[in-house]
Amino acid sequence: YALIFLKIIPVYSLGPVTFSITIFILLYIALNHHHLFTNKKPTKAIHPRMSEQEGRAHFSSLKSLLEKEQLYKQADLSLSALGLRMDLLERDISFIINSYGKCNFSQFVNGYRIEEAKRLIEENSSEKLIVIAHEAGFNNLSTFNKAFKSVTGLTPSEYKKK
Repeated sequence: YALIFLKIIPVYSLGPVTFSITIFILLYIALNHHHLFTNKKPTKAIHPRMSEQEGRAHFSSLKSLLEKEQLYKQADLSLSALGLRMDLLERDISFIINSYGKCNFSQFVNGYRIEEAKRLIEENSSEKLIVIAHEAGFNNLSTFNKAFKSVTGLTPSEYKKK
């Protein structure tokens, strides 16, 4: 009716035809893209410029870089810093971590930091938690406590007592 009022459609009977065609086009799009209307997510994300083999190889080299050089201990570690080290774009590193690590960047790095903190607590139980947090790569104690509890189910002090 708006098209008739705006004189885009000259004849009144073309209005319902135009409306019907529009509905059929929308229905066709909806049926071909049914995943937009369900809660199911695609099971496998595919990066347009990266094969699965390349992704797995990059993920493996990312893990070995973090482990060998202990980059996770750097409190200011970022996607861009890792990208420079690996000669990859930030979005590519993020995609690799999300796809093959099944977590986001901060969860991935914090996993290494928590393992380091657990090792430090076990080796030197008399050390203050704030010192352990900084040595493991955390900026502050509250972030350390939240991340530690989310990974282990215990606060650092509870873990220390055990």
